[in-house]
Amino acid sequence: MFEQTQVEVIQRQYRVEWAENPRPWAQPSLVHVLRGEEVIGSYTRNYPQLFHSFYPFVQGGKEYALYSPHYTTARVMSLPDCRDLCGEEPASNGFCPVDYHVPYDPRLGFQGEFGFVAGARWADDRSLKIQYLDLSQIDQGVFRREERFGYLHLPEGIRLKDAVLLDWADQEDPNDPVVRLVVVKAFKLSTGQKAAW
Repeated sequence: MFEQTQVEVIQRQYRVEWAENPRPWAQPSLVHVLRGEEVIGSYTRNYPQLFHSFYPFVQGGKEYALYSPHYTTARVMSLPDCRDLCGEEPASNGFCPVDYHVPYDPRLGFQGEFGFVAGARWADDRSLKIQYLDLSQIDQGVFRREERFGYLHLPEGIRLKDAVLLDWADQEDPNDPVVRLVVVKAFKLSTGQKAAW
């Protein structure tokens, strides 16, 4: 089992960068995966912005990364071999990942079995929405994304990792972790009623 500080070091080791100037929207461009300064793999991405669409994480003593080769997909690759394992297929009206977070804190029992994604829904890019990722079976090629918490908006200018707080503070069921999400909600000033976003 890795310590939390070891995982943070691993996450800093890996990064991505364009191998070339990105081509216009919908034309695939090559992205390099680097460990330190060494290129260890590549993939193509069909959107001219990377955002924060690459996120290394650890699960079961193995290194992985969430990444988005297509602007409407969240996928998992193994590291350091950069082999695509599982994930979503492109959808013309799908969810567009922009940022990922996979909690890792062995003291609290969080060891990479789940994560979060922030992204835009197709035709609704006014804000980033937060969704849940089930990563518990990625070694078997199973990946699930769901809108577990409803239609939640990530505040502008905040990274997803800073908007997710986890602990075991549920007094009713101490074995079930609680997630606190920093989100934006809209209300009518005149009445205090919830307003459409």
